Amino acid sequence: MAIGPSHQTDGGAEGEPRLDIRSPVIAGVGAFVVLVAAAAAAVSLVPVPQVVSLAGVVAERAERAEVIAPTAGTIATVHVGPDEVVEAGQLLVSLDNTAVKEEAAALKAQLGAAAKMLESARVEAVTAADLAERGAATEEALAHARTKAAEAEAEVGRLVARIKSAEQQLERSLVRAPSSGHVKAVDVMDGQQVVSGLKLLEIATDRGMLAVDACYPSGAAGLLAKGAVTAVKPAAPLVTSPLAAGGPATTGTAFTGRLAATVRPQAAGACATSVRVEIETLAAGALPAGTSVAVGIDLGKRTLVEQLGFLAKRQNLI
Repeated sequence: MAIGPSHQTDGGAEGEPRLDIRSPVIAGVGAFVVLVAAAAAAVSLVPVPQVVSLAGVVAERAERAEVIAPTAGTIATVHVGPDEVVEAGQLLVSLDNTAVKEEAAALKAQLGAAAKMLESARVEAVTAADLAERGAATEEALAHARTKAAEAEAEVGRLVARIKSAEQQLERSLVRAPSSGHVKAVDVMDGQQVVSGLKLLEIATDRGMLAVDACYPSGAAGLLAKGAVTAVKPAAPLVTSPLAAGGPATTGTAFTGRLAATVRPQAAGACATSVRVEIETLAAGALPAGTSVAVGIDLGKRTLVEQLGFLAKRQNLI
């Protein structure tokens, strides 16, 4: 008897469904991919700190202020020296004001006596007016008392004006810093005779700004935000006292401030693009021109997506 072809499936007897494992595998792989993508997206949205690091050199501030003698006289004391950091209003030079002090003291003594005479003259004038009203004093006596009081009052006024003038001379004898900065040069010494208008010393007026010339990709300075927290650290130890060649050094001192502005002058040397970074800091005068420094500018926190966009923008600007 002939036997025909079998109708059994690989999985068993005829009519039984075949087991298919491909769908669960595909579904599992798909879920895994979704989870990985979700995790990557979550990580890409987590902000992380971003800091731009630059190497540069402290630039010389162009603004300078000449301090001149406000009046003729003799230098009593020069209170500052070259490279010294000064604050606005700080005493720089004292002129000899001994004679003016003695004059002011004598005038104040005269004013005390004149004030007593004025008080007495006013009492006499009031008394004379009362007596004249009652017919007990003549008009001539009343006029004399009033004239005496007016003369005493005028004398007090003259003395007050002279004392004010003497005090102004005393203040002019104390030469103060017109602005904050550091002393560039001192042109006078104790005991020297000076005339009005003579240059006494010169101050580099940093005005709280520290300028650093640094290398940066062309045009990328526009990515830096004004007001960003900025740290400036000397590349080598600094001598704390410029007057002492072997003085103590500050190692690893970082000066912090806020980014004021960036300007891009012409490229110089091996630097593709030279950027001048101006930083607002109270320690602006502590770093002399020519000091090699490392600059760190805090860009704040950026997500991975923002950072990739930032890097792409930098790449296009190089």
